[in-house]
Amino acid sequence: MMNYKFIPELVETNISAKNKEEVIRFLAKKLADRKCVSSHYSELVLQREKEYPTGLITKGAVIAIPHAFDPETKGNNIAIGILKTPVGFKHMEDIDETVPVKIVFMLAINGSHEHMEMLKILMQLVRDEELFKKLQSISSKNEICKLLNEYIETLES
Repeated sequence: MMNYKFIPELVETNISAKNKEEVIRFLAKKLADRKCVSSHYSELVLQREKEYPTGLITKGAVIAIPHAFDPETKGNNIAIGILKTPVGFKHMEDIDETVPVKIVFMLAINGSHEHMEMLKILMQLVRDEELFKKLQSISSKNEICKLLNEYIETLES
């Protein structure tokens, strides 16, 4: 397992967005402002999202995991956006279906091995219904990170 820590600077709660493009641009800007990705990361993600959508219905919540390859990615980072009201993302298993996404995990991972490791962690995370209920009820960015980081530690032990 990769050693990863969620950080409050890359978490945003109660986001108001009209559509997935707004959410993607907002989270990509958070990553770019911290020099994790290039300033055009949102365009790369939006382009990839057209061909390979990332909306996913899980036990706990409807999520999206938008990401793209960016040669300027530095380190391994994830921006989390919890939406006030869901926005439509295309379903990853059926491009014709739109799903109402409430939580967005935007990946900015350097390297394909690390990328696969993080997807594995996220897939385990999304199977935990209780964790997602807690996640959606917390408004503190620090508490969200603490909850997710503790969960990852249990996976790694």
